[in-house]
Amino acid sequence: MGEDRNRLSTPTPNAQSPNPAFGIGANNRPCGGCLISPGRSPRSYWTRMAEPNTAILSQMKAEQPAVSSNATIILRYRQADRVHRFPDSFQDWTFPSAVQLLYANPTLYGVIVNEPEPAPVTNPASTIYFTYVADAETLTIRKTMV
Repeated sequence: MGEDRNRLSTPTPNAQSPNPAFGIGANNRPCGGCLISPGRSPRSYWTRMAEPNTAILSQMKAEQPAVSSNATIILRYRQADRVHRFPDSFQDWTFPSAVQLLYANPTLYGVIVNEPEPAPVTNPASTIYFTYVADAETLTIRKTMV
């Protein structure tokens, strides 16, 4: 019985594996549950996309350490920053979730707004505004009054 437990808990990355997440990938190399195109490292996309998001969220938390429940966080920008991949790094569905995780509060609402567009109508008392500074040498956001 102990032998069976060890066999099941240690997957064998081959075509006969009982675990369908493991198999033979490109160039007969074992792969375990990940899809990576040949010639591309996982860092080449996801890590690069996470770097600006992490910087934005870190600055946001530093400037606004706590928020009340049901607050809205609006991040405005005037132009896309192709160097830091903003706002592309934060898609419409990732920013709201990131804000909820950052403050450990599922009642928060986060939205990214391009400056010419109007911000969503919210309770002014519970709305927190940030502006993305595209011309800054390093990735920068600033807390603003409106």
